[in-house]
Amino acid sequence: LKCAMTSLMGVPPSPLEVNALLPKSNEGDTSMEPRISEDAFAGAMYDRLCAMDEADRIRQTFRAFDRTHKGYISWEDAERAFAQALPRVAMSTVRLVFD
Repeated sequence: LKCAMTSLMGVPPSPLEVNALLPKSNEGDTSMEPRISEDAFAGAMYDRLCAMDEADRIRQTFRAFDRTHKGYISWEDAERAFAQALPRVAMSTVRLVFD
């Protein structure tokens, strides 16, 4: 659940968010692992995605790349960010995206 939310939203969920999504009990389920249905998960994520401000998301992403607050993203900034986030992607591929 945490991996799916992180992948979708870009940030890991807080324990409070995870607990809010998971049902309190599953009748008839003898396992101790809480479960959420695919439909319930999709509905919850749809609501969260609709509530996100796209401009704010773009600003956050830009700031993550522009660590020195220059107001622009240099090749070195992009290279460092991609190496950290996607270490297996070839820098030649990153260069294609950057150029």
